[in-house]
Amino acid sequence: MFYSLTVGLIAVGVWTTYSQVENTVSAEATAIGCFYRDISGYPEPARTRLQAQVREYTVFLIEQAWPAQRRGKSTHVATRRLSALEQELVRFEPATLGQQFLHAETFRQYNEVAGLRRQRLHAIGAGLPSVMWSVVLIGAFLTISVTYLLKMQRIVHFVLTGFFAMFIGLVVSVIISLDQPLSRPLAIDSGPYQLVLDRLKDLK
Repeated sequence: MFYSLTVGLIAVGVWTTYSQVENTVSAEATAIGCFYRDISGYPEPARTRLQAQVREYTVFLIEQAWPAQRRGKSTHVATRRLSALEQELVRFEPATLGQQFLHAETFRQYNEVAGLRRQRLHAIGAGLPSVMWSVVLIGAFLTISVTYLLKMQRIVHFVLTGFFAMFIGLVVSVIISLDQPLSRPLAIDSGPYQLVLDRLKDLK
């Protein structure tokens, strides 16, 4: 019972972390779309340059940053692209009061994109520490071994131990699959960014 409770709480914690990272990915993609729409109100030629940079940044996330994440690595190229976007925004001088308000909102949206990106990068290496994996794996071995101390018919004992081991295996496999949301077999994909990119192409 103690082991089942411990593993159950770990599984819930892993699923909660997975859901949080999934929400972060969705929020970052949404923020990129909002950032692009804010830029649409800029005068030319700043609007064209900024929109092109946002599209290129989104393509980079899908085609290069995401495969690197699946390998448990991050890339600094995206940081340089965001820095170039920021420099472009800093160089823009609002000519009217309306442009000043728009510029302030665009900067706020840029900071939102940058902040969500930092949260996503932090999640690349996130996962259960080794001591927790020791509790899960060693605890599974000890718990299954304890069943051999029970005195019962051989066939009943075999069936009981088999079902118990299968259940523990399923729970442990779920923990393994969801432990690192951006690099394990069930890693979160780049679908939200692709959806945003398709919409950005339509707005081009």
